[in-house]
Amino acid sequence: MSTNPYESSETVGQPLAELPRRSGLRPVEALTVIAAIGILTAMLLPAVRTTRERARRVHCIGNLKQITLALLNYESDYHGLPPAYTVNGKGQRFIVGEHSFCPT
Repeated sequence: MSTNPYESSETVGQPLAELPRRSGLRPVEALTVIAAIGILTAMLLPAVRTTRERARRVHCIGNLKQITLALLNYESDYHGLPPAYTVNGKGQRFIVGEHSFCPT
């Protein structure tokens, strides 16, 4: 009989190929995988935030470019810039530029 407490009487002397295999992950292995996934996620979050901010900036610049082109086309057709406000039928001011051109 062997004095090693980790060997069972069934596996003593058997080649490794014939030993019974355990399927699944041990708890330590599972925790290691979860920790690795957590570290990779933590490394990716700042990159995702930076990319999202750049996309918002590009979107805003594109909107401002379209406004500029529209103003230049208007000025070319009417030899002046559009009015800042118009007046409705009741004589009340209707302010034209009450939009947000950049995403919030």
